Amino acid sequence: TVTNVSEILKELGLTLKYVQMKLEDIPKTAQVYRCNTMTAIRPVVEIQGHLFSRDENFEAQMQQEYQKRVNAFSLHCRDSITTFHV
Repeated sequence: TVTNVSEILKELGLTLKYVQMKLEDIPKTAQVYRCNTMTAIRPVVEIQGHLFSRDENFEAQMQQEYQKRVNAFSLHCRDSITTFHV
């Protein structure tokens, strides 16, 4: 999932950057996302009382691009299925 997110961001002219910071050091204007295979890309709006902004257009664009990749991969897997007879 992170590889897909990184590629999508790169196509949008953005860069994925890993940082370690304390919760209180994250800017209030930051957009925070949770990315994993089960939930794809989901906004985090609050952590322990710290609220984060959302850009619903950006979220929709990211989710749409991610879904395109998932669908393309699913088609590839379906077309690549090989059966074995024993």
